[in-house]
Amino acid sequence: MTLTATHKTTLGATLALSVLVAVGLLSANQLGGLAAALAILSSGLVALVIHREMTGRRRAEAELRRTHEELEERVILRTAQINTVNVALQAEVLERQQIEGKLRQAHDELEFRVAERTRELAGANQVLQREIDERRRIADALKNSRTLYHSLVENLPVHVWRTDRQGRFTFGNEHLCDFLGVTQEDFLGHSAADFFTRIVAENFAGNDRHVLETGDPFEDIEVYETLSGRRGYQQTLKSAFHDAQGRVLGVQSISWDVTERQRAEEKMRRIQAEQRRTNRDLLSKNQEIQNFYHTLSHELKTPLTSAREFVAIILDGLAGDTNPTQREYLHIVLESCNQLRVCINDLLDATRLETGKLSIELKPAALDELLERAVTTLQSRAAGKDLALHCDCAPGLPEILIDEHRITQVITNLLNNAVKFTRTGGSITVSAGVVGDVVEVSVRDTGSGIPADQIEHIFDRLYQVKNGDATTEQGVGLGLYICRELVRLHGGDIRVASAPGRGSTFTFTLPLQPVPARSLSPIEATHRPSAALEALEVATLDS
Repeated sequence: MTLTATHKTTLGATLALSVLVAVGLLSANQLGGLAAALAILSSGLVALVIHREMTGRRRAEAELRRTHEELEERVILRTAQINTVNVALQAEVLERQQIEGKLRQAHDELEFRVAERTRELAGANQVLQREIDERRRIADALKNSRTLYHSLVENLPVHVWRTDRQGRFTFGNEHLCDFLGVTQEDFLGHSAADFFTRIVAENFAGNDRHVLETGDPFEDIEVYETLSGRRGYQQTLKSAFHDAQGRVLGVQSISWDVTERQRAEEKMRRIQAEQRRTNRDLLSKNQEIQNFYHTLSHELKTPLTSAREFVAIILDGLAGDTNPTQREYLHIVLESCNQLRVCINDLLDATRLETGKLSIELKPAALDELLERAVTTLQSRAAGKDLALHCDCAPGLPEILIDEHRITQVITNLLNNAVKFTRTGGSITVSAGVVGDVVEVSVRDTGSGIPADQIEHIFDRLYQVKNGDATTEQGVGLGLYICRELVRLHGGDIRVASAPGRGSTFTFTLPLQPVPARSLSPIEATHRPSAALEALEVATLDS
């Protein structure tokens, strides 16, 4: 067994103490010499022990210093290694911190992108949901539309069908199948030649080709004749139908029976042709009558003028003396000639109006002066029936553009009728005034009046009142007709207000226009009588 220095020192000290103890015991037993020797021995032993202890300690200290130095070197080396590792660790930590920062930034960006993408997806989901809902709604609407379309097509009282590009039927409603007397199963897949005569089927096929080749709709009235013998007319509309890519798949058609209408139109055309022939005949006869009136009027005017002139010569005493009875008879003849001349002039004017050859020449004129002259001219005739004839014109009437001769003819005609239909002791009033943009002229009498059922015809050509005090008066029923046409040529109108027993009021209007600086030229050339004959046209001579 090997003892360490510590153990050896401990053992030496123990031996020294043991010797000292022994010395003490020997001293107690009066063994002094031995004790002293042992003391010396023990002291030497102690010194030896101490020396060896010191030597051991020095060695131990040296070893300890060496070990400490080695340890310090190792610590320094290890510290340097640790520092190196720490630097590396710090660099790694810093790098990891940077990476962690980048990771956190990337994480934040990722979180942001995820949140943004989530929002986008949520919006897209909403849009998608709306689109899904819209598609469902469209699908439901399409289903309803198809149902309604099918219901409509099947219940329409018309023929509806489709054909493919080869002319085979791909659809036909029940109304068409019932018309042909077949089921839909027997109808589909066949062509028009299986149900209609050859000529009709070829016509149908030609119309279908026109639609397929041009793309234009087709509409016409077609003649049909089925193999069962049914014949008639149908109004047909045809157009091309396409698929989703726009390719033409065939022709869709709709038709309805117009046989009765076509026959009625043919009958109407025959009637219209007959009417045109009748109208041509009537126009020809009317022209003959107008020519006859014109010829008759001119043929009568010549001998009538001669008769009037010779009567005037006799009345003037240029052919010798006459007695009172003869003069009375001559006045009757002259008045009859004047009445006949008025009738002839009316016939001539009516003929010109009918043929469009009567025109007017507009010139500025004072209407109040014209009315005064007309009233003055007829005063003597009114006085012969004890009638009060007045002229009541509004003051300051402006000049207007009129044909003075034709307006005089209108007012004279109205006054003659008033005198004719007014009982003895009555009154006649002529008035005029500005109303808005026209001048109104009225002739009011207290005569017998006009029945209500005849007022609407009073301005018709050749119309005469059927009752009244003047039914036996002479005339051809053209006076009021000519008045209306002459007023209309001036751009005005004429009307009447009347009741049986309450008299009549005839009112006509003339446009109120600015007076130009010069007279207007006539619209077209018109035969105008001389001044002497004109006076005879607008006035009636006293008997």
